[in-house]
Amino acid sequence: MKKLAVCLILFSFNLKAEPFFNKKYRKSCSKYVNLMRRNWSMHREVPNLDQGPVGICYSHAATTLIDMYRDIHMPKYSKRIALSNPQYTALLYHMEYPGGSYLGKSNTLDGGWAQKAIDAVRKHGMCRFDVINRSMQNFSKENQISTRDWYAFTEWFLEFYDKKTQRELQRAPNKSKALKDIFSRYTKRKRIEDFYNYADFTKIFNSMKPYLLTASYKDYAKDVFGQCFKKENIYLPTKRLPKIITHRGIGGKAKRIIKELDKKNPVGITYNHQVLRGGKKWYHDIKYFFGQVDHQSVIVGKRVRNKKCEFLLKNSWGNYCKYSWECQKDPGGRELGIWMDADTLMTATSDIFYFDLKK
Repeated sequence: MKKLAVCLILFSFNLKAEPFFNKKYRKSCSKYVNLMRRNWSMHREVPNLDQGPVGICYSHAATTLIDMYRDIHMPKYSKRIALSNPQYTALLYHMEYPGGSYLGKSNTLDGGWAQKAIDAVRKHGMCRFDVINRSMQNFSKENQISTRDWYAFTEWFLEFYDKKTQRELQRAPNKSKALKDIFSRYTKRKRIEDFYNYADFTKIFNSMKPYLLTASYKDYAKDVFGQCFKKENIYLPTKRLPKIITHRGIGGKAKRIIKELDKKNPVGITYNHQVLRGGKKWYHDIKYFFGQVDHQSVIVGKRVRNKKCEFLLKNSWGNYCKYSWECQKDPGGRELGIWMDADTLMTATSDIFYFDLKK
């Protein structure tokens, strides 16, 4: 089973459900909206992102909001929007908010807020897709690792590496085997080679040495993505994105989500990911009343089923529906999101955020 990465921690005070059972809310929710459908965005769907075991759901949520907004509301010069990169978004976030992780670590991309990540993109601009790919290819070639390994493992090194790991590696007679064992523990797999058989962990580790155990996100971004900070290599429209509005508190969130979806405006949420496991009574346990709200995703649709409002959730765990909620699929059979009871989802949600269309 894929590891569910914890992204951030705060406290939820949603002690009761919002009143979706009355006719007023049912009527406002009844207009079907699915912002992933081609007839809404007119162009290709923004893909489902997969954060893997790394706790950067905040940057995936931010990137999804940015690209869906650009696809639906901003001028396009081709049928394909130029997609943003979640890892680059995370790097921009940590450049602006050093040590921004909820754990207080400064040597990891883990932990953050989608709202502030979007602010970082608005300040610096999103790097062009081709420039990011070329930057990663050049870094990989220079360090004799594959681009696949760069994608799969560099984030992981930044997340799990600490002084204890450093001491363990220094004592190990076979560093390559020790790295695999450490990865196996970290990812909770029996043997990491069962997951990636041909990765050269020693080369990957050596490529990351200058950045481990330091707060050198700015240096990391400069070295790997140096070309991205040139004006000609950024998507200038991303510096003109509207500001983000955040709505907190117990009431009113569902009503606002419905209004924004009617305006074709996707809405991000901060919530307890345990609600994804299903079961309408999960929140009756007292530990969830003041429990972890540890995940961020994007709501992209609404409908009424069995006289109840449901929201369509676009998550960052890849193209599959993991739990018992109804799955939304594209014509090719790929899973795109899950339809969740809005009342239950709002009980687990601490805040919502969305672009201010008035601006």
